[in-house]
Amino acid sequence: MSVASQAYEAIGRAVVDMQLFETNFVITAELFHLVTRPKRRRKTQGLLTEQMLEEATKSILRRLSEKGDIAPDFEKRIKSLVDDRHLLIHNWVAKNGLHTDTVAEDDVAYWTRYRTLAIRVQAEARSITKALADYVLKWGEPEWSRANPQEYRRRIKMMFLAVSEPQE
Repeated sequence: MSVASQAYEAIGRAVVDMQLFETNFVITAELFHLVTRPKRRRKTQGLLTEQMLEEATKSILRRLSEKGDIAPDFEKRIKSLVDDRHLLIHNWVAKNGLHTDTVAEDDVAYWTRYRTLAIRVQAEARSITKALADYVLKWGEPEWSRANPQEYRRRIKMMFLAVSEPQE
């Protein structure tokens, strides 16, 4: 497989994992709001809407940050991921040239840089998605959360403060 084909494959994988991350992040943030903000449940009746799923990750981050509900290092990590995704999908050509005009299919350095960015985006998207999912699964187990409602609310309130380190 050519280096260009490897880059295209890595970009496709990164796009899919970013979609999984963004969907998981919206759902996780909504769970957080439902548990920590009683008015939210009354407003949404606990249902996800199309509008929620389309909300930009940076907008959700900004809301969490304004209320002190996310650790600064975790916020920075997610912002960096979103910026890298933006470069990968929207700005790569503007910043690095269009392969058909200025870069040959066999320009190893160009395609390696592009592939490296895609691999980094995919790995970080997976890592954060896994960390959030693991946290919710651990502290949101239905039987335990029903038996320990106060601790459940406390743990969910701490979610974006506690989940900040890269997960293996």
